[in-house]
Amino acid sequence: SQMTTSLDEHFTLHDVTDIADLRNGYYALEKVGGVLFIDSTLSEVAWINENEYLSQISAQGMHVDAGGALWLALDNGITRLDVPPSISSFSSIGLSGTIEAINRTHDHLYVATGSGIYYLVHEAREEDGVLKFESNFNKIEEVQEQCWDVNTYIIDGDTITLLAGNNSVFRINPNGAEIVKPAWPWTFHQSKSDPRRIYIGLDNGFESIYWQNVTFIDEGMIPGITEQIMFVTHDNSGNLWLGIRGGGGVVRVKDGSNALDSANVEYEYYRGEGDDFDGTVMVQYANGQVLAGTDAGIFFFDEKANKFKPHPQLSDIL
Repeated sequence: SQMTTSLDEHFTLHDVTDIADLRNGYYALEKVGGVLFIDSTLSEVAWINENEYLSQISAQGMHVDAGGALWLALDNGITRLDVPPSISSFSSIGLSGTIEAINRTHDHLYVATGSGIYYLVHEAREEDGVLKFESNFNKIEEVQEQCWDVNTYIIDGDTITLLAGNNSVFRINPNGAEIVKPAWPWTFHQSKSDPRRIYIGLDNGFESIYWQNVTFIDEGMIPGITEQIMFVTHDNSGNLWLGIRGGGGVVRVKDGSNALDSANVEYEYYRGEGDDFDGTVMVQYANGQVLAGTDAGIFFFDEKANKFKPHPQLSDIL
């Protein structure tokens, strides 16, 4: 039977567009009209709706930084939320294009948009004898294309920020950008078995690059996977789960110590039943479960049955 929770009033009115694990026992659900914070018991913690700070919330994504704060992409800028929620808002000064992704390191805040990649700078100026500080976004001019994702990784003590452009994978910093390889990337994911390996979800498949001697080596693609890979998550059993756009379902790939193009790479498709997995499938590993969000609801992977099933508490919220 369907479980009734305090969340029902929100989900009968709004659609979920993204879910983020805040890694502190809380989850953020981005919906049309605001962001809902819940705990592991599915109890509401806070509901932040659209207001003067959160006007025109974009469905393009959320990012959780190393401190557990949540960064939201807005149509007119970006906003930082803590749990319990408090708001830090930056206007869109210096930004151009719809915001697609946000990434914050200890030193920099990057914003990927439909016009390129930007980083936040704080500038001091004196006005009437008073020192004032202003925030602005500067563009990395070497990137002149649409950007979809940006992530920072620590590899062998090096801090490396990768950018998914429309036609290339870039390595970036505020001083510039260099092309790692030509590609049509959507998203990145770091291997747990070997942190030097970065997986890339592509418009036409799934591949990896490997950090060696202060440069990336192209390891190639998995033969047979040709769909658009939009989302990647990792479970605790050494599996990668790939969310596909356009009705392809979910792919489980074994995260081994070898490159993806080796002959012994294992992968398996899960298509769902009927039209369950039509459209884009978002995947996320949370509370020991692999979850798949679709137009038909939220599903969990049943290991014994080797298939996705409607989630007993969450399946009807969409």
